[in-house]
Amino acid sequence: MKKYLILLCIFELVFLIAFFWFLSPKEKISSKEIIVDSVINYPKRDIEKNQTFLVTYVVDGDTIEIEGEEKVRLICMDTPEKGEEFYDEAKEYLENLVLGKKVELVKDISDKDRYGRLLRYVYADGIFVNEKIVREGYAKMYRYKPDIKLCSVIEYAEEYAKEKERGIWEEKNILKEEEKSENEIGEETYSKENCQCVTDLDCSDFSTHAEAQRCYEHCLEITKKDFHRLDRENDGIACEYLN
Repeated sequence: MKKYLILLCIFELVFLIAFFWFLSPKEKISSKEIIVDSVINYPKRDIEKNQTFLVTYVVDGDTIEIEGEEKVRLICMDTPEKGEEFYDEAKEYLENLVLGKKVELVKDISDKDRYGRLLRYVYADGIFVNEKIVREGYAKMYRYKPDIKLCSVIEYAEEYAKEKERGIWEEKNILKEEEKSENEIGEETYSKENCQCVTDLDCSDFSTHAEAQRCYEHCLEITKKDFHRLDRENDGIACEYLN
C-alpha cells in the first residue's frame, strides 16, 4: 500500500510538470503574477468586525470620504499630489473602484493619522483596492510604520506594475518626468551623500532619518519644494520613522 501511494505521488508530480511545460508562451505567467493574483483577497477578513460604509466622495487617489463625512486614507500606498503628473488619472481610477459603493474597511495598527483621517485597507466588490491601484500603475507602494502588515503584498504589486510598464511606470511617463525635472532644476542636482534631485527617491532608499533629512533639505534648497516627497506630513521632518 505504501509503495502504491509513493508511485501515485510521483505520477501526479510528473503530470503537473508536463502540464506547465507544454503551456503556450501566452499562457505562461511569471511567479510575481501568481503571487500578486493570489493575494488580492488577502488577508482573511472578519466581515462582522469590519463594517461596510458607503463612499460618498473621492478626495484624491489615496483618500476617500465615507458617509458621515469621515475621511479615510488608504495605507501602504501613495498617489501623486494635485498638480503632479497622474494626479487626475489616479483619482478617476479610485472613483471608478469605490465611489457610490459600500466598501469594507480593515484596520492595521493605527486608527487615525494626525490629520484625523482613518488609516485603513479598503475592499470593494471583493477587490483589495490599495493593492489594485498600485498594481495598475496609478500609485507607488509607501511604507509608513507601524501600519505595514500588507506593505509586502503591495510591494509585489508595484514590481508587477514596473515589469508591465503600467501607468506611472510606462517608459514615456518616466522619461517625461525626468526631462521635466532636469528642465526645472538645471545641472546642480547632486550632494555629497548620494542624493540627487532628478529622479524620484523614496524613504526606503535611505538608511537613516539623518541621511533622508539631509537629502530633503538639499533638494528643497535647489528645487524650492519637497522634490522626493519625503515629508508627507509637511512638518519639516523627512522619513521620521527611520532611525
